[in-house]
Amino acid sequence: MAIMRAALVLAVALLASCSQQQLRSFSGRTQGEYLQVSVPLSGSLTRLNVRPGETVRRGEALFSLDSEEDRAARREAAERVKAARAQLTAARGGSLAEDIRAAQSAVDMSQAQLARLQWRLDQTVARAPSDGVIVDVTYSEGQWVEAGIGVVSLLSPESMKVRFFVPAQVATTLRQGQRVGLRCGQCVQVEGEIVYFSPIADPDRDDSSERLRFLVEARPTSSALLSLRPGQAIEVVL
Repeated sequence: MAIMRAALVLAVALLASCSQQQLRSFSGRTQGEYLQVSVPLSGSLTRLNVRPGETVRRGEALFSLDSEEDRAARREAAERVKAARAQLTAARGGSLAEDIRAAQSAVDMSQAQLARLQWRLDQTVARAPSDGVIVDVTYSEGQWVEAGIGVVSLLSPESMKVRFFVPAQVATTLRQGQRVGLRCGQCVQVEGEIVYFSPIADPDRDDSSERLRFLVEARPTSSALLSLRPGQAIEVVL
């Protein structure tokens, strides 16, 4: 009788342990938001610096459009600035005050035009808005690209997140910024933090109160960002 009672106690303890484990560990999947990199001008794609799968750093030049006309215009503007400054120097050597003001105005106008042309020239080069991995390239060198159309798809590590579902009794205990453990088959366990949890139950699941599930999203910490890829199966431990 004592043996049976001990076995029963052990079975109950094991069930409770399993139940607690099920409320602490959940299956999830990584998801990434892709950045479409473009420039605000139209032109022929003259230089493509990246290929799919390559890792890039923030500020790195990804591609550039035909800018010979813009470079020529900038060179002419720079010459006008140089000439205007020379005239201003000469005017300060003994001209009337109104001549000096006119020369200064000419310098200011030429410098403003040079700045506008430099800005336009800068817009022909697309740079990586953040560190990341090149996912896709949609144009080839020599093709015409319309203004604002994405040429390169970039997966930024900061856009990675893990989505998983928890039962109602767990959802009520979660808080924004809460730390969680993240495990995958080939990576060391890392940390993440909860950035979102839905106040509404998932409509695609059983609507009984015992089976309600709520969507939760966690953002991996910086140490894990480059080791994860969209679509990976992740175990989330609360």
